Amino acid sequence: KAFDDLAGRFGVTVLGTMDDDELMVGSSTAWPWTAYVLADAPDLAAVTGICNIVRETPVGDYRLWRYLRIEARVGRPLFFANG
Repeated sequence: KAFDDLAGRFGVTVLGTMDDDELMVGSSTAWPWTAYVLADAPDLAAVTGICNIVRETPVGDYRLWRYLRIEARVGRPLFFANG
């Protein structure tokens, strides 16, 4: 529920999601599972807002950040592989 309606809440368009569990070998820098979200965000504030979901969402007596880690990468469109 924490990540529901990212478009309505932050203006973000999710382009795709991916789980690399079949191709990741060796220990992870975080919990053993890694997943990715590729999204088009209108601005840095939207990306920060999504990261804040992990800081603010209660899970029992704790916050979501106790159970998972979120990292964001912000960039610009690349000149190849876009067609």
